[in-house]
Amino acid sequence: MDQQLGDLFRGAGYKKLHTEAAAVSAYFLAETGYVNVVMLYDADLIEGADASYYREQAQRITWRFHDAGQAEVHLLTLLLTSDLQKGRELVKDDSHAWIIDKRQRALEIPPDAPENFYGIRGGIEMVLSRPETVNSYPETPLEYDANGRRCIRSINQRPLVNHGLLILNLMGYALCILFVSAMYEWGDLRYIRVRDFGEWYRIFTSMFLHADVQHLAGNMMMLLFLGDILERALGHIRYFLLYMAGGVLSAFVSMYAAFLTNDPIGSVGASGAIFAVCGGILWVLLRNHGKLEMLTTKKTLFLIAYSLYFGFTSKNVDNAAHVGGAVAGFLLAILLYHKKRSGKNKREGEGIGS
Repeated sequence: MDQQLGDLFRGAGYKKLHTEAAAVSAYFLAETGYVNVVMLYDADLIEGADASYYREQAQRITWRFHDAGQAEVHLLTLLLTSDLQKGRELVKDDSHAWIIDKRQRALEIPPDAPENFYGIRGGIEMVLSRPETVNSYPETPLEYDANGRRCIRSINQRPLVNHGLLILNLMGYALCILFVSAMYEWGDLRYIRVRDFGEWYRIFTSMFLHADVQHLAGNMMMLLFLGDILERALGHIRYFLLYMAGGVLSAFVSMYAAFLTNDPIGSVGASGAIFAVCGGILWVLLRNHGKLEMLTTKKTLFLIAYSLYFGFTSKNVDNAAHVGGAVAGFLLAILLYHKKRSGKNKREGEGIGS
């Protein structure tokens, strides 16, 4: 039940607060001038805890936001319990607490408590009205401090693959500086060399070479920002597969365009794979109602459209690789991205404001 409620709040834009107590979790949404906080307190997990301990947990969370500079904190407690009478005793002096009967999967709002809390009541009742389901694709939710900064708790949340790819690109450019023309002659993507001499390795080497510092910096900034987000959504292995497969497929599109135009000029750069990352993010956004961390569908579409426009209005840009990468990444994400619950999350997220 805790997980279902957490999915509901995150779908509505709330962030999960990093807490130490196993029985206490909290979700917050920072607004202009104040912050809304929902604390989930599972009384069944705390043996012998009394009302004073309960109040202490609520005060600690409130103080954390005050310490972070939030003058106004609106806190609502959801007390989860299998003993309804015990739950009533714990919150009898708290006018901002609701009780969830875990056995009956029912919400009880005490007489002095608010009837609604920024529109979340409908979503909670919708969650409780459905049976709890097994999560087929468990993901560790991101956690944040009271300032909204992300906390890294698990190695699964660290974008190790993306940072490794960034290092490989930097190393590739370092080799270009050391050996100059030799690296480009040996490693760029040139359709004629692949066709006539079977140098298929160029598909991979060209992905880690760049023409100059500006070319490298532009690609690496996009990779660092977008790749970290997509890796957290896909996981390490699936992200690596999307990046590499997207880069390879974009190279084939590039070579096909070179074949049609009889273009002998070689191509280098990670942009085909990075556009695959853009396409992958677009699919994940569509599966998550247009939100993924700080990204939205509109922002991502604008980024893709602007990057393509910049490419088509500039010289010496492999636009075929860009378009091919974006399409490949979108299609690969359909295969590789597994949302925790498809239709269920959507209904719960829509119900939070009812």
